[in-house]
Amino acid sequence: MAFAWCLGQHDANPDRFSLEEGGHFTNLLWMYKWIVERTSEHPGIIRSKLADLIDDMSQRYRDRGFSLRPVRKLELWSSMNMLDREKVPGAVADWLRLRRDSLSDCMACDVDWEAAAHLAMRDLPLARQAAAPLFENRMRCAEVPTLTYGRFLLPLSQAGDDSEAERLAHQIPRRIGTNRDFVQAAGTLVVYLVGHDARQALRAASRYSAWALTGETPLRRLPLMIGLVRAARLAREMGMGADPLGILLAGEPVTSFDAAEARLYRETCNLSDAFDKRNGHKRVGDAVRSHLEGTGTWWWPL
Repeated sequence: MAFAWCLGQHDANPDRFSLEEGGHFTNLLWMYKWIVERTSEHPGIIRSKLADLIDDMSQRYRDRGFSLRPVRKLELWSSMNMLDREKVPGAVADWLRLRRDSLSDCMACDVDWEAAAHLAMRDLPLARQAAAPLFENRMRCAEVPTLTYGRFLLPLSQAGDDSEAERLAHQIPRRIGTNRDFVQAAGTLVVYLVGHDARQALRAASRYSAWALTGETPLRRLPLMIGLVRAARLAREMGMGADPLGILLAGEPVTSFDAAEARLYRETCNLSDAFDKRNGHKRVGDAVRSHLEGTGTWWWPL
């Protein structure tokens, strides 16, 4: 609502309220990228609304002579987030063929998203090739390669590259710190540890439990919700179900693994069903339920 108000102020008085002045936190054309990036990550925002936002963003960029590269990148992101896998190859090509300019993201972020697109297409070798500058420490930014490591951890593990997966799992906690922006990486870490180090899995579940039900976007929290359900089952199997998991929501008491399991399972399934209703297919729900049972294969974003 606040962003829509800002756009409205500009439209009513463009000489007084510029779209382009200032840094990233005041430049409305730059901020538009953050808004659209997250819309596909909320199941309550329908496809037609997302299409309207992209159309409006495109027109504003076009009117001011900027490249549509950021817009095409966000269309790719939306296709990945909504598991529209058949749209991803064309969306990647449409994005990468356009010129960079001052509204383009940094090169490290672009490389990270290109690698994510190949993971969404289930092509791990090509994803690794695309991400090579990040894994070789030739590129980085505030969020990359932390996000990249989170994306690759489970695909590498399921492909049998145990040494590289273990290396990433060792680095991810330090890189995450207390930054909730990395909730997806926290989620993939918990899922990985459930299958590789039971004690560390329970510790990680407790460390990140308060991030699962609030904070970042629902899609970004979904892997952590899956991981916590798996960790709760593991705790029960180890005879540690009565041990404290942590606080799930502010103001609530500390909950045990046993008490949290059913609630988290229900919340996770309900959220995946909401995404399916918005997306118009059952791909999110099918993926989530297979991951909850430990039988699914992880790509991106699920």
